[in-house]
Amino acid sequence: MISNQEKYINLSTRKRDGVFRIDLIDGVELVERLKDLRLGVEVETVENVVVDPSWFTSRFS
Repeated sequence: MISNQEKYINLSTRKRDGVFRIDLIDGVELVERLKDLRLGVEVETVENVVVDPSWFTSRFS
């Protein structure tokens, strides 16, 4: 979580001559930031197990 002090420091360092710098990010970076901050996303881990039938037939035939 970002504290108010961190927000202030972050914003104050980006301000130059009364203009804020805007950082453009792509969709991948947006999703990574949302994931890191846990904002509106859930992370699911999926395991995909594939059985090799030839392993069984060679040993039990």
